[in-house]
Amino acid sequence: MTPTDTKIHAGARFAPAPASGTATPRPGRATLAALLLVLVAGCASGPPPRDTLAAAEAALARAEEARAADFAPMDLDFARRQHAAAVAALDARDEDSARRLAIQAELNAELAAAKSRAAAARAEVQRLTSENETLRRDLLGDGGPR
Repeated sequence: MTPTDTKIHAGARFAPAPASGTATPRPGRATLAALLLVLVAGCASGPPPRDTLAAAEAALARAEEARAADFAPMDLDFARRQHAAAVAALDARDEDSARRLAIQAELNAELAAAKSRAAAARAEVQRLTSENETLRRDLLGDGGPR
């Protein structure tokens, strides 16, 4: 074999051997495709801000349905202000800030909804506990068990 021939060794492909006699590996198509994929993924910064804003709006609607205005008003207000800031950032063509603020608004709206559901559940537990006490008094009398 001459130094200009391509050498195949254990499945690896090598470029023609240089004059010094050492072979240099040549990247294959899969390696180039993987590198291109990494570069493209690195340039992508996330979903379009409009999609993120829509998700935040849906989370705000769920929080309102969960009566967050009654049970978690500060969290709901904070989420609304973040959403408004995201809309303003999008209008100013600051997509990165709009995306970040919309995500924060969505998460805070979800927090408000969760706090609201927890508060509603606590209120229901308290109501049922009180009802149980009333039934116990009615069945056992005011003095309790004898």
